[in-house]
Amino acid sequence: MQTCALRIIPRRGLGYTRAPLFCAVAHMEDDHKRMSWASRRGMLELDLILEPFVRDHYPSLDQQDRARYRKLMGCQDQELFGWFLKREKPDDPELAKIVASILASRSRAL
Repeated sequence: MQTCALRIIPRRGLGYTRAPLFCAVAHMEDDHKRMSWASRRGMLELDLILEPFVRDHYPSLDQQDRARYRKLMGCQDQELFGWFLKREKPDDPELAKIVASILASRSRAL
């Protein structure tokens, strides 16, 4: 379902027309593109985990999980590498939740 706020624009001799002022669907698509780009890391191992997750699962995440994923993308590659190889766990419980979700989606895909 597309949710857009509309603004009324006068048109010469034709009355008025409506044009989208803000569209939630477009915003979500932009967010997905940004996270797809952010998921391209400097390590191939991370790319192989993060890119499929963003492509296949990110669009269906709720707002809290999307915020967790954005926070995850601010972490260093070495930290991510340790977490995804299960050598370490994140100290932050929010990051631990999204890491667990990503690992669970990966095990379902295999």
